[in-house]
Amino acid sequence: MNDDIKNILFKRFMKRETIRHEWVCDGWDSIVSTQNRLFFIREGILEKSYIEVPYNQITSLQYGKMRPLNTMIKAVILWVAALIVYFYRDPLTLSLYRLTPDYAALIVQSAIGLLTLLGIILAVIFALGRTWFTIHINGRSPIRLTKDLVELWEYIREEESKDPFPVKPG
Repeated sequence: MNDDIKNILFKRFMKRETIRHEWVCDGWDSIVSTQNRLFFIREGILEKSYIEVPYNQITSLQYGKMRPLNTMIKAVILWVAALIVYFYRDPLTLSLYRLTPDYAALIVQSAIGLLTLLGIILAVIFALGRTWFTIHINGRSPIRLTKDLVELWEYIREEESKDPFPVKPG
């Protein structure tokens, strides 16, 4: 984590807290845990944002896999384009023959192969999906993380299970 961020957190928020863990995730520059809460930190060129989430405000955790439909639509469009080029390869080859007689057939066959390959790659990306992890917080919109942070999940569960008001013996 950037020393500037640590200084801001310690001065403003964490006078009697210590950093226990730190994670990095897509969309967030840093996720910091202390004994009382989580901090989600995003640093942009024009904006810095810090989201403080006390453990007792976390209502639920959600884990899943997302398959973006737009990726599959792009794959289908590429396959349709490859079929169109395949079925019209003779007129395309004749048109290109006038421009480049030596490479006309090679260009058309390469276009068919490239469109098919890109379609297959996008279909595989769609099939694999993207893992996401959502933290639902009382009184605020959920925070979605796009990386599988099993360690963060387990840490939140461990902190939630602790008694906030422990009874001291004696």
